[in-house]
Amino acid sequence: MNPLYDRYKQLAQEAFFATLRHENIVFSVGVSAKLVSNQRMHELNRELRGKDATTDVLSFPLMSREDILRANHEGIYVNLGDIVINLEKAREQAHEYGHSTRREVAFLTVHATLHLLGYDHDTKAAEAEMFAKQEAILEGMGLTR
Repeated sequence: MNPLYDRYKQLAQEAFFATLRHENIVFSVGVSAKLVSNQRMHELNRELRGKDATTDVLSFPLMSREDILRANHEGIYVNLGDIVINLEKAREQAHEYGHSTRREVAFLTVHATLHLLGYDHDTKAAEAEMFAKQEAILEGMGLTR
C-alpha cells in the first residue's frame, strides 16, 4: 500500500472513533473503510449508484438508527457498513476550501460515519444537526478551519 494512503487510513480510523465517542456508541462495531482514487470512485459511483461521475465520499449503512441504538443498549457487536473516501478529491477540496488534507479526510470520514449512524441532511433541520455534529467532532480532534 502507498504510505500516503496508510497515513490517511490511520487518520480516518481516528475520525471514525471520535465520531463514535461523540455519539456515545460504546459497543463494538465494525466498518469497512477504503481510500480510493478519482477513477475508482467514479467506477463505484457508476456501478453502485448509477451516477456517471466521481464524488468525494460514499457510505453504505447496513442498519437503521433504531437498530444501532438497540444494539448499543444491549452491547451487541454490529457491522455499521462501508465507507469509501476519494483521497484525490479530498486533496482537491482541501485546496479549494483553504484547509489541510488531514482536515478534509477527517471531515469526509465523520460525515460518512454519521450517515452510517442514521443521520442525514435531507431537510434544513437535519442538515443543521448533522453539520453541527461534524464541526464539534472535528473541533474535538483539533481540526478546525
